[in-house]
Amino acid sequence: MTKSIWIILLLALISTLSFAQTEEGGRVQVYSVTGVGRASGDNAQLQIGGGVDAQIYKGVGVGGEFVRNKERENLELGFNVISANGSFHFLGGGTSDKFDPFATGGYSHLLGPGIGVNALNFGGGFNYWLTNKVGVRFEFRDHVFSAGETTTNLYGLRGGVAFAF
Repeated sequence: MTKSIWIILLLALISTLSFAQTEEGGRVQVYSVTGVGRASGDNAQLQIGGGVDAQIYKGVGVGGEFVRNKERENLELGFNVISANGSFHFLGGGTSDKFDPFATGGYSHLLGPGIGVNALNFGGGFNYWLTNKVGVRFEFRDHVFSAGETTTNLYGLRGGVAFAF
């Protein structure tokens, strides 16, 4: 099961990179993020990762990401989150836009020692493009999954850098 998830994620990432900049001015961006997260009723965590977002038509995008969640007290403990997402860039996300607010959502798989959970994720944030190719990114992300009888949330507040192609 885990091997098939890796293959699907790899194919999704490769296919998003194949989208060139569209006539509508969409971007293909690769980003890295770092931030803090917290699962319902758990300790704060450090989140480090990155992803890709390819805008395919008038602000609509597809992409994926990989994020490592580490315990702040013991950095050796942690788990991985692999996501395949859709996104919507409210102002069109064209190359002439400096401020680029977006919403995102999709499927995630949380995996690590003793963890293998499917989740839905949603969130939003913005990119601020310093140049046509380099920007800063800030976002909030929530992963919702079932843990036994209860629904659990994994929140993340992250910031980073984005590169456009």
